[in-house]
Amino acid sequence: SCKNAKRYFYRSVGLSLLDFEELRTLVCEISAVSNSIPLLSLTENPEDLDVLTPGHFLIGAPLIAIPEPNLTHLNCNRLDDYLHTTDILEAME
Repeated sequence: SCKNAKRYFYRSVGLSLLDFEELRTLVCEISAVSNSIPLLSLTENPEDLDVLTPGHFLIGAPLIAIPEPNLTHLNCNRLDDYLHTTDILEAME
């Protein structure tokens, strides 16, 4: 819901200033989190972990996070923005 998205946004950003790319990344991540909340189980088997999420209505399948690549070999100044955004997202969890 919009209320949850606002809460995630304000809780993660606080008083930080974000550039466009950081803001876009954060909004996409918040959208993915909001659309991954389980609505109900797809089967009655308690061992089956498949659930219906809002993402199913958006793309017809669950939203699956793509593993982030290891970027530690890159020059530090190139990683500053990425690490800042990642820190914000981890604080949200």
